[in-house]
Amino acid sequence: MDITVYIDDNHPLPRLICVHVKHRLQQWNDIVMNELAPLVSVSNLRNACGKGVKSGIMGYMDTWTPSQKKKIKSEHLTPLPIRPSSITHDHPEIYNKMAGLFKSSNGIFKQISELLEAQYGIGNIMKVQMKAMVGSEFKMFGTPFTTATINVNTQLELHTDSNNISGSYSVMATFTDKLQGGNLEFPSYGLSLQVGNGDLIIMDGFIPHRTTPIKYGRRVSIVMYARKGIIKHKHISKQTVDSFYEALYPRKPKHLQPNK
Repeated sequence: MDITVYIDDNHPLPRLICVHVKHRLQQWNDIVMNELAPLVSVSNLRNACGKGVKSGIMGYMDTWTPSQKKKIKSEHLTPLPIRPSSITHDHPEIYNKMAGLFKSSNGIFKQISELLEAQYGIGNIMKVQMKAMVGSEFKMFGTPFTTATINVNTQLELHTDSNNISGSYSVMATFTDKLQGGNLEFPSYGLSLQVGNGDLIIMDGFIPHRTTPIKYGRRVSIVMYARKGIIKHKHISKQTVDSFYEALYPRKPKHLQPNK
């Protein structure tokens, strides 16, 4: 496995910045680029640079959009604290196709966690997520991730992954085509990573990071993580959440959906 480990040694205990695993997920390139990415629409993503930013969600969320809140209010309902993302609900066939990517990413996450513990003296980096997910039905395909954010050619300003549960790690898969720019940077460490096709980056999302401008080509990132708002309400059943959303937004039978 081609990996590079970045550690901050200026602490009583070593602090992991990130691990860059190269070209382990290339087999999902076609699905991500040709089937998933076209589903991602323009959004008002916080911390994004410029307008017309394409960002979407897979898995589950603990917030509702303004239009969703309006619909719920018009039907005199009380919103649940968790909902499926629109991509997950509207395109279950694509969501299910991504199961292999999520499971493989989690497998690499586990391998890296064991390596860091054995060779670098860094404690089990999966421990917080695994413990928090006990009893939750919102594990995407059995992984310790509740949610995945998909960014298509998105430049992000300096930010932290503040919606993650405390002490957890973000796991980012990248898929690229003729990419120039789009580096992942940790300015406080002077670290700039050139991401490649099928790469996986396991990072401490609470360290400020950003994406550099994309000069040319395509860059799709899928950031998998555990949202603290979902863990807070993990006692709710997935069936209850899915049924509530389906009542609001019934899926159209396949033969009634417009051709795209």
